[in-house]
Amino acid sequence: MFCFHKNPQNLGGFFNYICYMEGRNKVFINKEPTDDHLEYIKDLLEDVDIKKYLIDSFVYVYINKLGAVDVLVFKDEIVYIASKELNVSNKMAIEYIIRKDEISQKYKEMCYWLGIDNIKKFTIVVSENIRLKNTTKQYAKDPVYSKSYI
Repeated sequence: MFCFHKNPQNLGGFFNYICYMEGRNKVFINKEPTDDHLEYIKDLLEDVDIKKYLIDSFVYVYINKLGAVDVLVFKDEIVYIASKELNVSNKMAIEYIIRKDEISQKYKEMCYWLGIDNIKKFTIVVSENIRLKNTTKQYAKDPVYSKSYI
């Protein structure tokens, strides 16, 4: 795991404090940031007074495929519970929390195709245009797998 940069000591005392607060790694990032991302993240974290969040929370910096940066905060209790139940690191627990709906849907899809647990496949109608004798429906790209539609 790394925190903002492979060499956090090059980023000054602010990042050393954040990355290694009380010997615990409380700030994670999903991938190596570019220099531009690094400056943006540093400015963002300084503007929001990150130190107050680190008292009882973890901070996860997410850089998406388009290069946009999201800063997510997760309460310690939630991360510790997920980490303990899944027997994984705190970073992996946070990544699970972020993606748990996607993971759940993939699991239910597998159960659907294997005929396990009476899972059904639902296709969501996003919009519906009703004309005199013609109805046009637009469907969601991905189906939803569930035991019921409620």
